[in-house]
Amino acid sequence: LPEPGEEAFLADLYDQEIGIFREPVGGLDTVLASLPAELAALRKKPATARRTFRRKLAERIAAGHRAQHEGYDPLLDIRSASLPELSDLIASAFERLGEEPPEQKGAEPDPGPALRMLARWLEEELEELCVDVGHRIGLEVDTDENVHPFEVAFTLGAQMRIDALPGMVVPQEPVTHLGSFWRETAVLRHAWERGLNCPRTSSVGRLFDAAAALLGLVAQTSYEGQAASHLEAICVEEARPVELPIYRRDDGIWESDWSPLLDRLTDPRQSASARAALFHATLAEALLTQARAVRAEHTVSRVGLTGGVFQNRVLCEHVVAGGRREGMAVFIPERLPCNDAGLSYGQIIEAGAHDRR
Repeated sequence: LPEPGEEAFLADLYDQEIGIFREPVGGLDTVLASLPAELAALRKKPATARRTFRRKLAERIAAGHRAQHEGYDPLLDIRSASLPELSDLIASAFERLGEEPPEQKGAEPDPGPALRMLARWLEEELEELCVDVGHRIGLEVDTDENVHPFEVAFTLGAQMRIDALPGMVVPQEPVTHLGSFWRETAVLRHAWERGLNCPRTSSVGRLFDAAAALLGLVAQTSYEGQAASHLEAICVEEARPVELPIYRRDDGIWESDWSPLLDRLTDPRQSASARAALFHATLAEALLTQARAVRAEHTVSRVGLTGGVFQNRVLCEHVVAGGRREGMAVFIPERLPCNDAGLSYGQIIEAGAHDRR
C-alpha cells in the first residue's frame, strides 16, 4: 500500500516534473523506463530524498525533450522513405477508409497532402474514441461547449468509476484539465513555449488577431485585417474596461500588461459580442492610460492616432471621446490614410528630407 501522502506526491510528480497534462511525453520511454523501480526504491529512503529525486527527474525530462527537438526533422521521414512503397501504403489506407485520396499535383510524387489528410482523420477517430471511453468510465469530456476551438476539457471527480492513474486518488471535488486532440495545436504550443519561429511584435493588430481567436471568430486569416473586422462587426454594446497595469521599460517606452484580460475574454458565460465590446473598451482605456502617463511626465496634451487599428470605428471613437473628456486634443488623419499607406507617404517625406541635407 502507498505510504501516507504518496498519492499526492505521485499526482504532483505526474503534473510538475513529467508534465503529462502540459505536453506529450511520447518518445521519452528511455527516460521513464526506470521510473517504477526508482519510485519503489524511493519509498525506502528518507522523505528528504524526494526533493533531490524530483530535481534530477525534471532534469532528465528536460534533457529528453531537448534531445527530441534537436534530433527530429519533420522532413526526414519523407526524404528517407521509399516513395513507391509509401504511396502504396497511402492508397491502401484510403481504400480501407472507403475514401478517394487527394489529387496529385505536379510531376513529382508528393505524399504530404495525403498524409496530412490521413492524420486529420485519425485525430478525429481518436477524439471520438476518447470521448466514448471517457463517458463509459464516468469521465466528463467537453469538446465543444465550454472550451475554445481545438481544445478538450477532461474533468476528473467523484463520478469516475475507476482511478485515473495507478497510485492516484480520484479527487472528490471536480478537477478539469485542458488538452487538445489536434497535433497542430500541441506543436504550436511546443514552439511558442520554446520561442521557435515565434518572433515578438509590438503590432496592436496582433492583439486583435489573438482576441478573435480566443472568441472563436477567426482561427486562420486569409487577408489583412480579417480578424479585426470580424471583432469590430459583432461589437454592438458597451462594456466596462478591465484595468490593465502599465510599466515603463528601461528605454522609456510604456507597456501594458494584458494578462488580466485573458480570463474575461475566455469566459464562456459571456456572449462573443459582450467579450468583443470588452476588448475594444479595454484597449481604448489602455491607450488613454499610457497617454496620461506621458502627459504627467512631459506635460503634453496633444495626441495623434495613427496606425491601421484606428480604421476600427469602435476603437477610434472610444479613444477620441475618452481623450477629449480628459482635456486632451486628439487628432486623427484626414488627408492621408492612417494605415500602411500613410506610413509609405511618411517614408517618402523622410527620404526627401535626407536628400536635401
